[in-house]
Amino acid sequence: MDWGRFSRLWAYPGRNISARARWEYIGRSAVDASRMMDGSTGEDDLRRRGEFMADLLAGALEITPQTHVLEVGCGVGRVGREMAPRCAAWTGADISRSLLRRARRRTAHLGNVTLTHLAGEGLAGLPDAAWDRLYCHKVMLHIDEPGIRVLLRDFRRVLRRDGLAYFDVWNLNHPDAQDLSRREAADPILSRQPHRSRFYARDSVDGWLHEAGLQPVWIADSSFLLQVIATRADADPEATNAARRRLKEQGAALIPRGHLDFVPPPA
Repeated sequence: MDWGRFSRLWAYPGRNISARARWEYIGRSAVDASRMMDGSTGEDDLRRRGEFMADLLAGALEITPQTHVLEVGCGVGRVGREMAPRCAAWTGADISRSLLRRARRRTAHLGNVTLTHLAGEGLAGLPDAAWDRLYCHKVMLHIDEPGIRVLLRDFRRVLRRDGLAYFDVWNLNHPDAQDLSRREAADPILSRQPHRSRFYARDSVDGWLHEAGLQPVWIADSSFLLQVIATRADADPEATNAARRRLKEQGAALIPRGHLDFVPPPA
């Protein structure tokens, strides 16, 4: 990631405007939209990195051709374009209309894609108990605690009873995240932004889940991300325990190995 460019984009066109307005601006440029998703340098790189992440998430969440999947914060469809062929139906939701327009063009060849603009708070407007699987990857890194609480309550609402939800946040206790926190605090632009990076500890995650009516299935805190797979508190205990056993054996594949990044194999 080019952190200098990140800072400039995150600050334009002025201080203290909303994340929604910021992403609308970023989505006007194909180059900036691609880079701000995950540092991708163009369409080929976006597809390569998206396919790598779709592989990881599909494996961890056990996504099959029968699964209905929701991505919260889908952006340009970096992951969704590669995830949709693996499932029955994929819905991408985002706060930015400009990013959704790019996602629509990138997924136009797929017949099982729905794109939804999130115009209100959290997932307002999305139906209850509509999805088997949900993921929200590299989105909550910039969301404050009240916003996360709203989202997690909505995750519980839109998930089917035995559904699984994945999300990640910056890990306050990891050296790489601590270094990023210091750099951002020293940056006169980023430090004043309401949508600056937010860093959290494991006990905060536990509290959020309980408050939202969710229960942890798998939590990893060994990387710069705190990674969580959760299910509804009223999920079938047998299904939940089976998922816990599976992820105890297989979940490590989802943990990033790079410096502040998931590193796909070379092209």
